[in-house]
Amino acid sequence: MAFNQQLRAQTHLIKIAKIDKIQMIVSTQVYKNNETKFNFDEAKVTVINKQIKIDLGKRIYQRELLVK
Repeated sequence: MAFNQQLRAQTHLIKIAKIDKIQMIVSTQVYKNNETKFNFDEAKVTVINKQIKIDLGKRIYQRELLVK
């Protein structure tokens, strides 16, 4: 049981790290090139009004741009 909880926690941390990485890359690309749509290996990303929408797997995550 403890192993399953540890595995779930590790999977969750990996997913959060992917989302953070996408947020960082998208923020810099929006700042440099003013792009609003991106495709990564597993994710489709759209930027609307300083909000980043990340479609990753079966879930949608929202983050803010890191640069203004």
